[in-house]
Amino acid sequence: VTVKPIDVLVPMFVVLGANVVVLAVWTAVVPLETKTGIVATDSFDRTIEEYHYCDSDGKIPYVILLSIINFGALLLASFEAYRAKDIPLEYAESSYIFKAMACILLVCFM
Repeated sequence: VTVKPIDVLVPMFVVLGANVVVLAVWTAVVPLETKTGIVATDSFDRTIEEYHYCDSDGKIPYVILLSIINFGALLLASFEAYRAKDIPLEYAESSYIFKAMACILLVCFM
């Protein structure tokens, strides 16, 4: 079995393209807004300490879609690495790749 560069580039560009499309639609439809949170006020109700953050009101569908895309890519790559773990090659590093992706998968659940 010979793996050509195109065999790796096509799935990478599909996942990258899907991420770019979702992020572009998210930015166009529901852009991020700078919001201010007040941490502390004094006795005259003046702000003593505050923080600023970026937030989007309709972010849940986009975060879910990005998670599905990236989690699906991770599961597919893990499955392919598992299938290739027993191939006897001189430079067979698929077992190490599978272990690394298993660690990434565990971090996703934390």
